[in-house]
Amino acid sequence: MRLCQALPCSGQVRGLCGTFNGDQRDEFTTPEGDVEPGVAAFANAFRAAGACPALGPGIPDPCDGFPGSRERAEAACAVLMGPAFQVRTPRGAGGDR
Repeated sequence: MRLCQALPCSGQVRGLCGTFNGDQRDEFTTPEGDVEPGVAAFANAFRAAGACPALGPGIPDPCDGFPGSRERAEAACAVLMGPAFQVRTPRGAGGDR
């Protein structure tokens, strides 16, 4: 089930946060009105000249800049992937009896 609520700004925004119009095909619309196929080209379109280096074609690993964060993230994911969060078949639906 999916529940959506229309907000007053739906279809009236664009930029780094997307267009918010329900059409995912135009989420990467640049200030010039072009639709970029990837994250790096889209982000580079908003970059101020000389302010920071351009992103390359690959997306940098966010854990590389924060020592220890990979281990914390993997531990948190292990909990989410563990038995407490597994899908269970309700009784009488072909599962436990």
